[in-house]
Amino acid sequence: MKLFELLSLKFPELGHENCKIHLAVWNGEHNPIDVFLAGNFEEWQRWQSKRNFERKYIISLIQLPGIDRWLFAGCYRSLGCRYLGQL
Repeated sequence: MKLFELLSLKFPELGHENCKIHLAVWNGEHNPIDVFLAGNFEEWQRWQSKRNFERKYIISLIQLPGIDRWLFAGCYRSLGCRYLGQL
């Protein structure tokens, strides 16, 4: 079963046109799997420097060690996107 097929069982409004797949990878400073396990992934995800949240729904996957291994971190509804400047 494909990811969108699986998620649409719970959220029928989800589709390719209103979702952004966020592939969380090491950014040179923080490893997203460590942030996730510490319980801070949602907050870390909010402060991304790229425009990752301009769609209604965000599906987050975290890169795991190994080739093509990803952890489903969650499906989020975006409440907006705005530029806050350099942090």
